[in-house]
Amino acid sequence: MRQAQPLTPDDRGRMVDLLLDRDARRLRSRGVRLEVTEAARELLAEPSPQPLHRTIRTQVNDRLDALLASAEARPGDTVVADTRDGHVVCTVAREDVEEAEAAAEAEGMPPPMS
Repeated sequence: MRQAQPLTPDDRGRMVDLLLDRDARRLRSRGVRLEVTEAARELLAEPSPQPLHRTIRTQVNDRLDALLASAEARPGDTVVADTRDGHVVCTVAREDVEEAEAAAEAEGMPPPMS
């Protein structure tokens, strides 16, 4: 029986991108954009004892869900995932109304509600 080969750094980076793309689509369906910095991508792609999907869930998904549940992230907002002190942090960046409407129109979404 053949053993699975460990993932290369490039493989891990591609998997991070795929998992984050899924999160971005989920947020986009709620009118919220996700922006992930290169530093956050690199931190998430670092080898760890946890499976990659669990790292993404605990470092990003749980925080995104909390922002949505608390209504801190609203339609027209952008959630930025970045790093601070060796951890991924998610913050909400608000757009002004005109920018939010233009962004929504460009992505084929209804304009955000004020």
